[in-house]
Amino acid sequence: MVERSAVAFQTLADMVDAFDTLDKSLSHVRRQGLVLLVDTRKGPLRNDPEFERVFAGIRQKLNAGYDRIAVIVNGTLGSLQVERHARSDQQSSVRAFSSLEPALAYLEIKGAL
Repeated sequence: MVERSAVAFQTLADMVDAFDTLDKSLSHVRRQGLVLLVDTRKGPLRNDPEFERVFAGIRQKLNAGYDRIAVIVNGTLGSLQVERHARSDQQSSVRAFSSLEPALAYLEIKGAL
């Protein structure tokens, strides 16, 4: 599970650095057959053009190879953004959820995290 903190990135370079660190920590993981749970509820919403451009590459790299990805979001705007990103990335296995339980069901995870 990847959980977004509530702290906003000061710059896009900070965001890139944070995700590079995450990517390096996951680099040894063979993703085929695995699922990913991303909880973004604490993170601030952002959709300015520069963010969208930079985040597209980050998102595609982070999401690559997983069988299914569930993203927990706050509200309709978060859901719409995740759905838009999934269409743009042609990743039909990415779904947005407003709470943990349906996300876990989609990922076929039983029990508590």
